[in-house]
Amino acid sequence: MRILLINKFLHPNGGSETYIFKLGDSLKEQGHEVQYFGMEHEGRCVGNRVNVYTSDMDFHQGSMLAKLTYPVKTIYSSEARKKLRLVLDDFRPDVCHINNFNYQLTPSMILEIAKWRRESGRKCRIVYTAHDYQLVCPNHMLYDPNTHENCEKCLGGHFQNCFRGRCIHGSLAKSAVGAAEAFFWNSCGVYRYIDTVICCSRFLKTKMDTNPVFAGKTVVLHNFADCVERRKTEKKDYVLYFGRFSEEKGIRTLLQVCRELSDIPFVFAGTGPLEREISGADNIRNAGFQSGTALETLIREARFTVYPSEWYENCPFSVMESQLYGTPVLGADMGGIPELIRNGETGELFTAGGTEDLKEKIRKLWSDRQLTDQYAENCLNRTDFDTGDRYCDKLMKIYTGRRKPSSGHEHSKGGRRTGTQKKGKRMKEKKLKDKKLNGTIIITYRCNARCSMCNRYKAPSRPEEEISIETIRKLPRMYFTNITGGEPFIRTDLKDIVRELYKKSDRIVISTNGFFTDRIVNLCKEFPDIGIRISIEGMEKTNDEIRGLPDGFKRGYHTLQVLRRMGMKDVGFGMTVQDRNAPDLVPLYRISDRTGMEFATASLHNSFYFVETKNIIHDRPMVAKNFEKLINELLRSRSPKKWFRAYFNHGLINYIYGQKRLLPCDMSFDTFFIDPYGDVMPCNGTKDKEVLGNLNTQTWEELWNSPEAERVRKKVRCCDRNCWMIGSVSPAMHKYIWVPAWWVFRHKVKALFTKKPYSMYENKICRDYRDGKVTKEELDRCSTCDMKAAACDGLSGASRAQLHRKSDEDMAQ
Repeated sequence: MRILLINKFLHPNGGSETYIFKLGDSLKEQGHEVQYFGMEHEGRCVGNRVNVYTSDMDFHQGSMLAKLTYPVKTIYSSEARKKLRLVLDDFRPDVCHINNFNYQLTPSMILEIAKWRRESGRKCRIVYTAHDYQLVCPNHMLYDPNTHENCEKCLGGHFQNCFRGRCIHGSLAKSAVGAAEAFFWNSCGVYRYIDTVICCSRFLKTKMDTNPVFAGKTVVLHNFADCVERRKTEKKDYVLYFGRFSEEKGIRTLLQVCRELSDIPFVFAGTGPLEREISGADNIRNAGFQSGTALETLIREARFTVYPSEWYENCPFSVMESQLYGTPVLGADMGGIPELIRNGETGELFTAGGTEDLKEKIRKLWSDRQLTDQYAENCLNRTDFDTGDRYCDKLMKIYTGRRKPSSGHEHSKGGRRTGTQKKGKRMKEKKLKDKKLNGTIIITYRCNARCSMCNRYKAPSRPEEEISIETIRKLPRMYFTNITGGEPFIRTDLKDIVRELYKKSDRIVISTNGFFTDRIVNLCKEFPDIGIRISIEGMEKTNDEIRGLPDGFKRGYHTLQVLRRMGMKDVGFGMTVQDRNAPDLVPLYRISDRTGMEFATASLHNSFYFVETKNIIHDRPMVAKNFEKLINELLRSRSPKKWFRAYFNHGLINYIYGQKRLLPCDMSFDTFFIDPYGDVMPCNGTKDKEVLGNLNTQTWEELWNSPEAERVRKKVRCCDRNCWMIGSVSPAMHKYIWVPAWWVFRHKVKALFTKKPYSMYENKICRDYRDGKVTKEELDRCSTCDMKAAACDGLSGASRAQLHRKSDEDMAQ
């Protein structure tokens, strides 16, 4: 097998470099062909056949001109793409195994690998080993260097916190670049090309899985260790710490305990910024930096070693090394450390940062020689740490795609979990329970309208089967809830539903056709803070033709006016844009603007929810031109909310031309739909109904964390429908705020100099279609339209049975 190992440094520099050098040697010993790609450096010790590498980038040195270009080069490297392509064309690898790459090589090289394997037709897998938290935390440590505290604020894509906290070297500029890099590449979706993410600890896996792109791709594979001689060594009377002398390693805590335990001798071996503090006590000896045989002897002869780290270490080799040499470890109950120590067999754990607990455990181990001797013997008998060969055997399953994403339980002794792991699991479950979601409740499939783009009225649900108050009580906490149908106001118990949902949701909006004015007004009197969105598909004639409701426009618009006179603030109307009503888009917006109402848009689409597969926009340039006019009006307004609405409509142009979404889709991760039968779904835009579970028969926790839910989430990650609807886009715009904010900023600057800051031809696909590079037939194939497909209706068997031998008119009654 041909394996290309990619790492920004190809000279001895740290843990990831040691990893790739030893891994490469082990792979070669097994008969595989290995080459390397990264930066050029005078100390480079591995390479590739064409001898091509990127230029050395030293952020701490270099000319002023070079430093001015670094902010751009650290985000995107055209040099890395070009030079990597030369290696790919020559070597033609079966696997590209990526390690540390951010800032110097940049994720742009992942794009080049994806492009190369597409153009060459080569099935080259992209495997990434996460040595740290870089892809979920711009400063790579989940640690605030200013407060010296662990920090998870950036998890979930909230990278602006890196900038706010100056988390990269205390520099505002560097932190801004780091946040921008994270926002840019996450919004581009480049990491979806990675086939497998190797995590060197279960703890790291839980953090990587907070990014939905990685969830379902992560496997746990602890780092391997060299084969060492297993022999008993006569122990001497000292406790050893070896490693870096720095704040996050818990050195201050350990020093405080050492000084309080003046009768116990301690040896410190290492170097670092706190080196001067390793003095001042008779029982502390600083042996300085040690390596090779000298370090091995220090470890073997120690009674036990202490690993007091106070940040989220992943798979510290020092913990493994100590046990391999037959010396027990007293380790902090933090990060991946507990996964490497058999608590009560090869060492013990203490509360990270807890001086009293650390002092008590050191005293206990020091005073019980028989216990530490038994621990030492257990260490020598331990065989579950992988050697290079065994690690490579496991790696081959990943390289060939035979090993599937793991649940993260490797190396847990006898399947048992430590108290720390149980506590971590409880905390994770509590976090999931406390997390607020975005929910859409489809309370009925019954509808009084006969919309031309939606056949829902032909497939109504039975009233007795529709979602009950008891089921609604089982829903989770939500920051936003949309109640929809069908027509929700057909439900006579809608007030009871709203009353129950207000116990769970911060904000509720009901989508309706506005026909039942009295019912709507009556409900709004009791719930004046509720939002109402009335679907209006154009000016009067166009709307009534599309909606199939006589006087539908007048009834809907009259309802809105009544609500405004009542003082209702959160009211507005929505429009599904198609060929027939596109010319009414801007006139309808102007009505909403003049009356101070909200105006929402969507594009014609297909789904099981519409019971339709044949919807398609025929005259794309005409529809896009009307969207362009709307976008320019929104950008010229004084409302920041409308500026971001402009970005949303820009995405609709992209969608109707059948292009990839501008932002990742996180449906089923923090957003859900539930239908009248209690089936919980990722969204309502899928061709066929996808179900995570049923809330009528399950609790929310069972359903949301079930294997079936994970299966659906994995399917969502591979979804190719590229929907662009407000239900999925609004959460994404908040999560990846940097992308729409940058778009808005650029166009607001343009608006200072021109009345038309936006052009539909900013979209390359619009230019290509105009210039004849893409045909209408090719664009039609990119749409969700399928003239030959039979639409799924999502009905229960009983609801479908009631339709037997009934006409469309009968069903609409």
